[in-house]
Amino acid sequence: MNRNIFTYVGILFFLLIDCSKIFNPNATKGTSSITGSGYVLSVSVNGLLNPDFVVEDTTSGQQITVSSDGTASFANKFTNGATYSLVVSNQPNGQICSIIGRSGTISTDTEIKIKCGGQGPYRIGGRVSGLTGTV
Repeated sequence: MNRNIFTYVGILFFLLIDCSKIFNPNATKGTSSITGSGYVLSVSVNGLLNPDFVVEDTTSGQQITVSSDGTASFANKFTNGATYSLVVSNQPNGQICSIIGRSGTISTDTEIKIKCGGQGPYRIGGRVSGLTGTV
């Protein structure tokens, strides 16, 4: 029950803080310019072969498009005590990217690791001979 209260308080907090986007039609998501005071939330990507997948913070609604290995930061800074919950909105073509430590609470500049792997799915085939008995 207390967890739900914290969720609602967190949502209300971000709605109040993020009202400037409603009144600023030129506000954009996923730019490399970091604005506001507070702490930077960034992702560090490793193993990306196919560019342009989107990472979203479902708590604040911010998104960033990742085009290559390296670090990318969300456009708006986070206040001390703000929570984040990251998801990969769309996986890169032929790969799976996993977020390590996808949710938490901000208390300093924070970098989240994302590991991308595989060109799967792979098909495995072969021929068996000399088998006796039943399977």
